[in-house]
Amino acid sequence: MSKCAPGVLTGEAIDERTITQITIAVQDGDITETKTALFVAINVGFKKENSKLNGNMTDIPICSPPCQNTGTCVGPNTCDCTAGHSGDRCQGMKAEDFKPLIEKGNATIAKYSYTKNTFEYQFMADSTNRSDVDLIWTNSDEFNVMNFDIDASIDVKYNFDHIPPVPRYIRNMKFGIVDANVLVIHYKLGQSGEYEVNNERFTCPQPRDLDPIADKVLECRLDNGTNVFQVDSGDRYVLNYTVTTGGYRELVNTDNGQITATEIYDGVSSHQIMEYRFDYDKPIHCQELHTCSSGDVPLQLEKDITK
Repeated sequence: MSKCAPGVLTGEAIDERTITQITIAVQDGDITETKTALFVAINVGFKKENSKLNGNMTDIPICSPPCQNTGTCVGPNTCDCTAGHSGDRCQGMKAEDFKPLIEKGNATIAKYSYTKNTFEYQFMADSTNRSDVDLIWTNSDEFNVMNFDIDASIDVKYNFDHIPPVPRYIRNMKFGIVDANVLVIHYKLGQSGEYEVNNERFTCPQPRDLDPIADKVLECRLDNGTNVFQVDSGDRYVLNYTVTTGGYRELVNTDNGQITATEIYDGVSSHQIMEYRFDYDKPIHCQELHTCSSGDVPLQLEKDITK
């Protein structure tokens, strides 16, 4: 008897998502064995599960890594995020609850005499507990001190009290304040209008993505050194205070305990704005130009303490 080569695979896939029957015929001399195997052909990015509604097999999309913060996997590697979260895996936190609280935000510009060890003059802007811009006018034209104070915090224990337990594939995680800075922009008036002369950012050294500050107050004091800066009439200094939350998490392989990645959270920011305006020109009242409307007076004292 001659031996035949191993036999034939037969079958037809009616649909990628249906069960396909494949017959394997194995010929060995006069003996023929037929085996039937059932295979499930699954679309890439889906898995088969029994429907809770009718018990039939249905396609369930796969998101790997899974959606975070109670997000829902609605397609292959596509997450539908709950309110307050964003990002491809809903890892970003956009809820107001995760915004840092700027407990103090102020600035001081001054002229300091190092020979007399005293301030000749100083002007403080303070946006603490304010949502609008704190605007300060001055007619002084020379300064050598610019200081910035930032106190900020976030109550991580309170904000994270409602989240589910940390899953096994996360070894370490930390959330808090990761950045605090002041952007100082200097504007001047020119023939074509106002233009930006310079901008400089002063950054607090303490917080970082991998070392966020949580459950305590960030206290940051910044200055421009001893640089003398002069300003012209019409100049503006705009100070934008920004404090940002964030942090990290370490992902591990649950089979061997090895760290596979360190992911950085996308946090949210709080802002406060202060502005200094410089005016050295003699004021002209509308009475001099005969343009006053009814009730305009050159000087109005709401609370005259000299009476």
